Amino acid sequence: MYLTLNNYSKAIEDFTAALNINPYKAEAYYNRGIAYKNIGRGDLAMDDFNKACQYNRNLCSLNQILLNI
Repeated sequence: MYLTLNNYSKAIEDFTAALNINPYKAEAYYNRGIAYKNIGRGDLAMDDFNKACQYNRNLCSLNQILLNI
């Protein structure tokens, strides 16, 4: 929800909390990566996109698109 409202710091908090419960949730890594990218933390975004890809191969091509924007 916070991601769609462009409240990236709260989105990061929520996705981090979700990952503390389930560290294999690819979508949480992916969405947290988007939030990190939007606050200028490409390094952390890349880490999360790679984790998302590791747990869900379908997200790999989306990662490449996002990293090239």
